[in-house]
Amino acid sequence: GGVYEGYMYSVPGGTVQVLLLDLRTWRSDHLYPSPHDAGGCVSSASEGLDAGYCAQPAGAMLLGEEQWNWLAEEMRRPATVRVIGSSLQFGSWPHNRNGDETWAAFPHEHA
Repeated sequence: GGVYEGYMYSVPGGTVQVLLLDLRTWRSDHLYPSPHDAGGCVSSASEGLDAGYCAQPAGAMLLGEEQWNWLAEEMRRPATVRVIGSSLQFGSWPHNRNGDETWAAFPHEHA
């Protein structure tokens, strides 16, 4: 399995739940802009460009089924405040400057 964890803290007035996600273990391989074909994409980072963006294929994932199931179960636990830690920004492509380092690059994972 991956490295994801959840913590529950009792505080005056309720509870705080902290969920830390693993966005690397199950992450799908990326497509990168091709240096030889404008608008084309390649699957190898060593062949692709560092800058730019390629739409990730349908079904490309970050969390994987195991972690999605865990997250769904954790979200059912009652909490006054819930904090979710993500190592990727929730920015919207194509306006970010981080290429595919954003949740927006993985539309299948927006459930």
